[in-house]
Amino acid sequence: MIPATGHVSRTFVGLLSADNAVVQFHPAFDQTEMHTHDFLEIAYVAGGHGWHVLGEQISRCQGGDLYLIDRGDAHMFLCENDAPLDIYNLIFVPALLDDSLRNRQNFAAVLESPLLRSFRLENVGHSLSVRFAKKQQSIVTHIFSQMLEEYSGQSRGREEMLRLYAAELLTGIFRQTRIQESGRPIPQWKVAAFNGVFDYIQQHFAEPIALETLASLATFSPSYFSRLFKACTGIGVTEYIQQVRVHRACQLLRETSRSVPEISEEIGYGDANYFGKVFKRQIGVTPAAYRKNHR
Repeated sequence: MIPATGHVSRTFVGLLSADNAVVQFHPAFDQTEMHTHDFLEIAYVAGGHGWHVLGEQISRCQGGDLYLIDRGDAHMFLCENDAPLDIYNLIFVPALLDDSLRNRQNFAAVLESPLLRSFRLENVGHSLSVRFAKKQQSIVTHIFSQMLEEYSGQSRGREEMLRLYAAELLTGIFRQTRIQESGRPIPQWKVAAFNGVFDYIQQHFAEPIALETLASLATFSPSYFSRLFKACTGIGVTEYIQQVRVHRACQLLRETSRSVPEISEEIGYGDANYFGKVFKRQIGVTPAAYRKNHR
């Protein structure tokens, strides 16, 4: 039975008075009332079947469906018969991604964060939905479970870690949105060809990596490989390698006492000054400041 849309019965305000983000998991979820809120929400259906109501729009929902709910947009979930919904929620404000966005309030603002500068989608200024394939669902679920663990742990540096997880999640969402909106989905066999490429980069990111080497692993020409890589990931090869290196640098800064020049050398940057610029561009602070915040 298709549910009827209803009037807004509740507005959630003040849930983020002390934090820039809250992470929740609602297993065996039944239904919500029609509501709005003064924050942004990413709602991910991890399992079950039901309906999602957004304003006057009603759509079926199932495991793998994800919704970006903008500030002030009325919505609700309803389960279907005996198939309760398992739902993860990330509710946040744009300042989670960058302090300069503290006075911004909608999803369009998140693209102004340096962490997401590769994406410029015209329709991110309002609520939208994406559907992830089976293989992708396990990745999205893992990100949410990591965020929930980090949020629940109350450890020092929690907000910085949530910022990185949120950026990773939003990157995956916007990549999927770009593919879905292009009208020309990339064939799965071409996407699968990158699995070996990603593994190679993870193992050799500290070494010079030639474009020709990666292209040969995927059995594509270098020029076509570059175009397809950006279509699949939303960023170029060089930027992807930089992200992998910086992710490793964050780990070393948190868990070791090695100097910044030593870490720079270990992850593949001979010039510590250049490493510092790359790190700050991606994380928003210098390596030294990041370490101070996580000690």
